[in-house]
Amino acid sequence: MPVEHGGAADVVYVLCLMQAAFLLLGGLGEVLLMGGNPAYLVLPVAKMVLLFVFAAKVVSGRRWALVALIVVQGITLVGFWLQFGAGFLPWVDFTVNLVGLITNVAVPAAVVYLCATMLVPRPSAGEQILYGLPVPQDPYAPAPMVTTATVPQLAVPFAPRLVVPTAVVPSAILTTEAACESG
Repeated sequence: MPVEHGGAADVVYVLCLMQAAFLLLGGLGEVLLMGGNPAYLVLPVAKMVLLFVFAAKVVSGRRWALVALIVVQGITLVGFWLQFGAGFLPWVDFTVNLVGLITNVAVPAAVVYLCATMLVPRPSAGEQILYGLPVPQDPYAPAPMVTTATVPQLAVPFAPRLVVPTAVVPSAILTTEAACESG
């Protein structure tokens, strides 16, 4: 898969780095709140390493890294909605805030979208003709003149006539038409 500089792969890389930074910040805050127990850093650091490795491989053009990032970000999205649903239980407290929405919903959804669009093969300009896609035209080019000679005439073997029964047509219309024909 060819990777263009400044394309979607670079955006995915930056989003993954941002998400890893938020993970580190949240993990360190949790360690401080839990009395300095480093066991609370295991999962955030593991996810950070995964994000670093997968993001670096996406930039180098590895398709498996795109799929792996979709899986990791999908787990993040599912985890957020499971926490949100558990927050409705009376003994579970889950507060939704802007940082949580950005790091657990917006960024993963953007990464999933970008990775999915990079997985879909796009035809080149020459292949567009093979796929039946229209060739791009200059929108400012003058339109060709259409005359009646260039418009194809449709050959219809029979033209159905509109037959209206007289019972349906009001008598006032029939009398008006009869007066127009006689006069």
